[in-house]
Amino acid sequence: MNVRLQVTPLLIVEDEDLVADTMHRWLSNLGYPVSHARTAEEALALTKSGHPGVAICDVGLAGQHDGMWLVDQLRHDYPDVAVVLATGRDLPASVVRRDGVVSCLLKPFGRDQLREAVTSAVQWHEEAAAGRDVGLQLERAARECRLDLRRRLQPARIESEAEARAALKKVFLDPAGLEAGARVAALADAIADHFAMPVLDREALHWAARFRGLCRLVLPDAITRKPSPLSAVEVAIVRRAPSDVFEVLLDHPFLSNAGYLLRSLREREDGRGHPDGLTGAAIPLGSRILAVVDAIEAITHDQPHRQGRSPADTVLELLRCAGTQFDAEVVHAGVQVIASAGAFYGDPR
Repeated sequence: MNVRLQVTPLLIVEDEDLVADTMHRWLSNLGYPVSHARTAEEALALTKSGHPGVAICDVGLAGQHDGMWLVDQLRHDYPDVAVVLATGRDLPASVVRRDGVVSCLLKPFGRDQLREAVTSAVQWHEEAAAGRDVGLQLERAARECRLDLRRRLQPARIESEAEARAALKKVFLDPAGLEAGARVAALADAIADHFAMPVLDREALHWAARFRGLCRLVLPDAITRKPSPLSAVEVAIVRRAPSDVFEVLLDHPFLSNAGYLLRSLREREDGRGHPDGLTGAAIPLGSRILAVVDAIEAITHDQPHRQGRSPADTVLELLRCAGTQFDAEVVHAGVQVIASAGAFYGDPR
């Protein structure tokens, strides 16, 4: 029988030489390149030098650390390495289901069981490695977006309202971006009327709303135009966008306070937001207002994955999220603005 040569390297982590030699022979006959470590520490050193795709790991290893310690190290430093656990006793489901653990072999196991487990692990590794490569490409694209934004705002630092208005035209090359910023700023100004905000805070809010669209400009097109749900890597890049914009705006004195508000755009009332997990009044009022007007803009206008919704649907969605995602007082102020005659700027369909 012709056996297809496998290129994914395997690492056997086993302190019983007879068991290790048997697995080595079985897997080598299948065409896999195989290496062997007797301790978790030795396995980690081999992984650093050779980066295997799959580790078949005994749980009860001799030495300073056991197999589960090695699993945790691999998960942290080499997340695309698939792990097949080998053990002489049943393991709790919480152990078997750890990230990167593809399957568990109960000793003594046969050649066919080992082959099936390794085949599944190789497939898992290949998919994880492909996802890692896509993630690296997205990270490079996001970095280019940030650099492009910095170039558009340079060479002079923005230190006045006139310079800020000129910068808007430099960064939002599509008129739709300018129009969206004007809509969001008008709504933010209207909601701010319900609060006794100092003049400087209101000014920072207005310009944060005008430049809110920068959060989209620091994202690669592969993310902003994707019609299907985002992957975990894509979600992480989207979540980071307000912080990326904050770092860009820090170079421009007139917009630095607006940048601070944008940085906390994705914080939540219940503390489940990011980047800092702030709650309630710890979130700047301007950021709480921005979160609501940003949601209104997103809900009422078409997105790559859905059509815009009506003002009535928008109000229901805001009320549903009041007190968890959004500040309830800001939501009620926003609902009043939407209900005011002529104040709602969205599509009336």
